[in-house]
Amino acid sequence: MLHILTAFILIFSSLAIAKTRPPIKNRSGIDIEYRQRLWNSDSKQIDTGYVVIKDSKSEKLVVLQLQESEPDSSVFTGSYNIELGKSQKYVPAIYIPDENELKSGDEKQKFLQNIKEGKVSRKPFILKSEGARQILETFDNKKAAISALKSYRRHRALAKSEKVLKDGEYTEDMQLENASDLALVNKLSGLTKEAVSREKERTRMLQEEKRKLAELKKNYDALSEAQKAESKKTAAEHLKTGFALFEAGNFIEAESEFLIALEKDPYSSKSLYTYAVNLFRVEKYNRALTIFRMVDDSDREIDKTEKLYYLASCHYKLVEFDYASELFGRVKNSANKNLSGSSSFYLGLIQYQKENFNAAKVEFEFVLDNSIDPELDKQAEMYIERIQHDLQFIESKKKPYYANLSAGITQDSNILLQPDGTSASATAADDGGLRFQMAGSLEYKAKQTRVDEWSVKTTLVYLYSVDDEFTQADPLDIIVSAPYKRNSQAFGKSYRWEVEPGVESLFMDVDQEGSRENILNAGFVNWKNSIVMSDKLISNYNFQLYYNDSKIDATTSDEDATGLKYTFTYNNIYFLNREKGKIIISDVGVSMNDADGKNYSYLRFDLAINYIQPITLWDLTVSTKLAYNQSSYDSTDDREDKNTSLNITFIRSINDWLGCNASLGYIDNKSNVSTREYDKYTIGANLTGKWNF
Repeated sequence: MLHILTAFILIFSSLAIAKTRPPIKNRSGIDIEYRQRLWNSDSKQIDTGYVVIKDSKSEKLVVLQLQESEPDSSVFTGSYNIELGKSQKYVPAIYIPDENELKSGDEKQKFLQNIKEGKVSRKPFILKSEGARQILETFDNKKAAISALKSYRRHRALAKSEKVLKDGEYTEDMQLENASDLALVNKLSGLTKEAVSREKERTRMLQEEKRKLAELKKNYDALSEAQKAESKKTAAEHLKTGFALFEAGNFIEAESEFLIALEKDPYSSKSLYTYAVNLFRVEKYNRALTIFRMVDDSDREIDKTEKLYYLASCHYKLVEFDYASELFGRVKNSANKNLSGSSSFYLGLIQYQKENFNAAKVEFEFVLDNSIDPELDKQAEMYIERIQHDLQFIESKKKPYYANLSAGITQDSNILLQPDGTSASATAADDGGLRFQMAGSLEYKAKQTRVDEWSVKTTLVYLYSVDDEFTQADPLDIIVSAPYKRNSQAFGKSYRWEVEPGVESLFMDVDQEGSRENILNAGFVNWKNSIVMSDKLISNYNFQLYYNDSKIDATTSDEDATGLKYTFTYNNIYFLNREKGKIIISDVGVSMNDADGKNYSYLRFDLAINYIQPITLWDLTVSTKLAYNQSSYDSTDDREDKNTSLNITFIRSINDWLGCNASLGYIDNKSNVSTREYDKYTIGANLTGKWNF
């Protein structure tokens, strides 16, 4: 059993440098991340880029598109389930094409051919895991990869909330790619205090920069007209060179050109503004804010709305949300459609970080209604969907109690002397009748987070036969359990596991004296594992250890039903359409009952297939299940049973808390022991309610 567990359930966290190039399982979910300023051609829109991944063994290639995580982040990501080669795993080699190498079909084929011929160098990467995400982070050189690896190991617990020192400026390296980062939310109050402190420092810097600019203007005013003309000409040349470097993404060299242009023509608002924009691109946000504030808004060459957007973006990059929100709000209300949509997107991110989900949803909906950037719309839709889940989660935490109650009536053609479906040793009464049934459960979720939950649950099942002749076959079953569930990762996929210990007591009127007595006490542990293999497939691996203490006096030692049962089931849920209404569920199971009495010891195999589909008639959902099981006993008569069943259920939701169903069922049990052979049909209806309070 342990070997089966090991084969099917594996949780891992791996990290490796491209030098060792760790293998990745085929068809496993993986996020690709690449930082590239050159791809960030527009600070106000979401840009795109491409990577090529090659399997080192099969040399099969795949071209993947990456999208910028948010406008001006320069972080490009994509989530894929890819298959390379025929083996179970592939060793990736990553290649980054230049901007022009994939513009046409011919250029693309040439680049891919150069990869196959070894004319293109692969990029180093690290493979890491963050929560349920497996990330393949790519770099331009080995030095950057090693640096990132060290940083990842050193600051893993802090993630992107780590404070860093850049260009002599105190900043926060807090890009909001991971909007569920609770560490950031917990630090918001502290960050606000730091923002106020930095604003005071910028006020001092502004006075100093104004003094320097005034000195430059004084020196310029002292020049002759000819010298001024020559100085302006020189400034224009450096400004042109700076623009060329800026467009090429060489912001470091562009900065010196813009600074020279400003020194040669200190009255040029264009030079001052361009210098500030370049400071923003090299992430010198404090200095950029200072220079932007010196730009004269009355100059017609300056786009005032764009300037506000850059000011807001600087504050946002520094995680100064109060300042950023005020400025983004002004840009949002402007007539600039492009900047208005982007500003609303950032306002949504800010509100999301503060867990003001309804306010964030309004901002993202504004993006959908007003943005002219389709990529930004996609990001907004993603956040709206995420917010919907967050809001549902918050509401569910306010109501920790979950109750279900079902009541119905069934006509059973052959009432068994065991609770239906709970035992392979059921015997037939050879007669049937009308039965009422009730089932209910009450669950209290004592702990509920986005990662895990723990609850206490009580379940009750009760059957009552109208004819007194069958009262000995009517069970009262009570189960108390305490399931613990946790979301994690396995094989690079979303994984949820659950451990549920519990006890069970069964009461039946076996001696027909008119009252139900305790005939069974049991203790059990369920271990359930669910892996999201893809959008269309969920696989479940479930294990149960069940100890049954029978309270029925056995006439011989062979009739003692006390024992330990082991069960393993493998279940697959296939979604056949995008709406996930059409479903096929397959089940395979094996169980071994190691009873003290050999007449109750058996090995059982189960197979089942269930097809579920909604139909337009009365908004019904139809479930059709075909099942087969075979049990081999260690009994003195070498008993072997083969059981086939078919069940059709019509389900209808009346409202959010009430539903009903009607079912038809047939069971045929073949056995080499004639007293164990039977068949039966059932027809019934149920009314089901569920409440959350």
